[in-house]
Amino acid sequence: MKEKGEQIFDQINKASNILITGHASWNEETLTNALALKIFLEKIDKKSDIVIEDGGYADFLKPSWENFSIFPKFSEIKNSVSNLYDFIVSINIADTEIEKIKYKVNGDNLDFYINLAQGNLSEEDISAQPSNFKYDLIIVLNTPDPELLGQIYQQNPQFFYNTPVINIDNQPSNEEYGQINCVEITCSSVAEMLYSLFKEYSGDKIDQEIATCLLGSIIYKTKNFKTFVTPQTLSLTSQLIDLGGDKDKIIDTFYRSRNLNALKLWGKALNNLSSLKGLDNKLIWTVLKSEDFQETATTEKELIDLIDEIVINIPKVNVVVVFYEQENDQGEQMTNFIVYSHKNISLKNLFKNYGAQGNEKVIQAQTREPIDNIKKEVVTTLLEPIKKLEE
Repeated sequence: MKEKGEQIFDQINKASNILITGHASWNEETLTNALALKIFLEKIDKKSDIVIEDGGYADFLKPSWENFSIFPKFSEIKNSVSNLYDFIVSINIADTEIEKIKYKVNGDNLDFYINLAQGNLSEEDISAQPSNFKYDLIIVLNTPDPELLGQIYQQNPQFFYNTPVINIDNQPSNEEYGQINCVEITCSSVAEMLYSLFKEYSGDKIDQEIATCLLGSIIYKTKNFKTFVTPQTLSLTSQLIDLGGDKDKIIDTFYRSRNLNALKLWGKALNNLSSLKGLDNKLIWTVLKSEDFQETATTEKELIDLIDEIVINIPKVNVVVVFYEQENDQGEQMTNFIVYSHKNISLKNLFKNYGAQGNEKVIQAQTREPIDNIKKEVVTTLLEPIKKLEE
């Protein structure tokens, strides 16, 4: 890590303006890591922006923006890149003198009117080209494949091809696409990696704000210390609390008390849990009818937290599916399903025929097929990738 850290901060020290980004399936872990990095960069006098797309999928699949209100700088996070570069129009005035320039918008054209004090201009004297990019370094967090960055990457390929990229991740599937790839699969979290990098470079800069952001990342990653917990995780947590990380406030924000109606819906869902024999609870699903939502006065917004509870309380589970009925905008009864996986399964690709929205961790899809039919199809589709994980 020390050698990588030297390479990373060598590039950071050369940079004037840094873009911090992560995959478009933004979540608490990615954003809190990005906030910690931005604050640290400010403390070493480096300018940066955080730009992470919201993924463009259903709002209930995303974390609530309110979850970030306790973290410094959260309001400065942007969802898109703008003004990546200026466009320069150059005029060769070696043999002429310009008196004044004005412009006018004519339909779709911007026309420049140049009055000459002396001499002449020709077409060869005028040229146009883009300036240098706004950012001269890109740091990507928690992102195994640059395509997962979404439109930020897809609409600006030249920017990514011509700007140094530092890739910081702990996932085995990372494609090591950066000029500097800090990919540590033995680290339990990217927060642990960032803490090590900060400490090696200038540990005295790690203050309460940075500690709170990194601690928030760890708490989300571990589902409040109920999954993915290692001795290193607990040691780092202790150090961050000593530095002022507000553990109680973070837990209260991420896992605030549930209302009674949500608990009633969860009770119905938990009562309907099913799994396949021979998979040792690796795949678990449940079914909710439209009347379940009506009787409990709840909506699909409660389902992501329900999935979290299942993952927390059944440690062996790899994939959770919730099938539920809901009317569409035309009043038709539709079958919906949410699939969550904390393993390396390409869910969007696996269910692309259903128009799946979401990311590599969680997707939501809708169909007119009866719920019993779609349940069989989805479970069958998931069997092969789940079995491969066990090989």
